[in-house]
Amino acid sequence: MTSCREDLTIIRPLAALTLTVRDPSGRVRQLPLAQGELTVGRDTSCGLPLEPDDASASRRHASIVVDGPTVTVTDTGSTNGLYVNGVRVERAVLAPGDELRLGRTVCVIASAASPEAPPGNAGPARDGVASPSRGRSRRRLFLLVGVLAGLLVLLGLLVYSKSEAPRPVVSASAPAQPSPSPATAPEPEAEAAAPTPEAVDKADDLARQAMFFYNNKQLALAIDAWEKAMALDPRNAQTAKWLVRAESERDQLLDKHYRDGITAMKYARVDEAKASFRFVMELCRGQSADERCQDAARQLGQLEGRTP
Repeated sequence: MTSCREDLTIIRPLAALTLTVRDPSGRVRQLPLAQGELTVGRDTSCGLPLEPDDASASRRHASIVVDGPTVTVTDTGSTNGLYVNGVRVERAVLAPGDELRLGRTVCVIASAASPEAPPGNAGPARDGVASPSRGRSRRRLFLLVGVLAGLLVLLGLLVYSKSEAPRPVVSASAPAQPSPSPATAPEPEAEAAAPTPEAVDKADDLARQAMFFYNNKQLALAIDAWEKAMALDPRNAQTAKWLVRAESERDQLLDKHYRDGITAMKYARVDEAKASFRFVMELCRGQSADERCQDAARQLGQLEGRTP
């Protein structure tokens, strides 16, 4: 396990996400998430130390790992557990808006584009000197006003040109154009029928099963359950959001382990190649048309002696 002091080494800051920490004492802290591992606990040597008075938090409570666009939190053997959005988990992939609870400390993942400003932490501005953020805000405001003014001028020119355009002269002897027959008019598309209450209940059960699989790192089973839930209740936006998120994570993991298997084959590391290709095949459930899945199956068969 990575020591807490190693968490202080920042490989490269992930500017897109920040972590807002609300301590039991009422203090609010905000820090950018960085690539690598961040250990959280009451131990003062941790990358994110919690308040020592919070007895319900462990000395090394959890770790947050940032790997490219993926942020994962893992319980490192805490006494009172790790909660994500009110649900106790051992490991979970996080997104902006997700809330972590470690003891009596609450952490919220947020987008750096609209950070949650901690109350009372803003320092007083110097007399006669505008802060850089205020200057940038004013420049953005002026730019927006200029764009809107340009759009209004363009719209006025379009309206004026249409009003000045000569209208076509219709000859009295010209035959009138027939109006479209009601029989040939396009009919509006029928709205999809609402799911029955039984289908909604079944879809909710499948969504709960999918979340269980997802939190236990069984992405293929989670995606299968969410797809069945969407077939029963296509209007459920929450299920659709989780399905898209899980499919994106599966594609990233599939690509990573496929490349790891190819690299291991290149350097004759047979056991590593087998392990990587087996993980790819686990993720390839329902994705048999994917070229990576087909090649991983062929490579694994050759390594295990099942194909010539």
